[in-house]
Amino acid sequence: MFEQGELRSRREERMENGVKNLKGSEAISQNLPQLFSCQCFYSEIEFVKSELKVLLERKKVTKEKDKVKKDEYEKALSAYSQAMKSFHKGDYKKADELLEAFLDKHGSEKELVDRAKIYLTVCGERQSKEKVSLKTFDDNYQHGIFKTNQGDYEEALKLLEKAREMKPKEGKILYLMADIYCLNGENEKCFELLKKAIQLDKYFSILARNERDFESLWEDKKFKLITRMV
Repeated sequence: MFEQGELRSRREERMENGVKNLKGSEAISQNLPQLFSCQCFYSEIEFVKSELKVLLERKKVTKEKDKVKKDEYEKALSAYSQAMKSFHKGDYKKADELLEAFLDKHGSEKELVDRAKIYLTVCGERQSKEKVSLKTFDDNYQHGIFKTNQGDYEEALKLLEKAREMKPKEGKILYLMADIYCLNGENEKCFELLKKAIQLDKYFSILARNERDFESLWEDKKFKLITRMV
């Protein structure tokens, strides 16, 4: 059995501990709003950091997509420009092929595609006109000049050969063929045909000495001999 004084001592000790615990609970209760506020602030920071990371990733992806799109447009523009070079030279067959290839490969570039389709139609129309039957000497001669001006020397020579078969002693055919061979750098063929043209008409001698197409040969001894400049 506990003595009355000992019981009183233990009861007081329990009361003191109860008071301490109560005070501790009150302190925690008083600090709860502040603790909750700090936790919310920390969560907000983490959320902002997360959002920034997402935005940066999106920006990076967008930048990469823009670069790819720019590269694709530049390739499309280059392909379109090549087709236009052939078109402006009058080589409608080649332009037609290049435009078709462009449309197959770069169909997403609407602005360029719309233009390409227009030029493709024009190429078709002009090629149809070129398919007109060339029957006479003048047909082949005039079309030969047209092809020469386009820079299509191979086709021009074929047409002029046909004209030459019709009129073997026509000096202007020989002179024009000599001109083409000179432009192609085939000097010996040029000299051969130029000599024949001059033998038929001395006028071609004067013409050759003043024709810019023959300028690369003006100081050549053989050219001077053929044109009677020595």
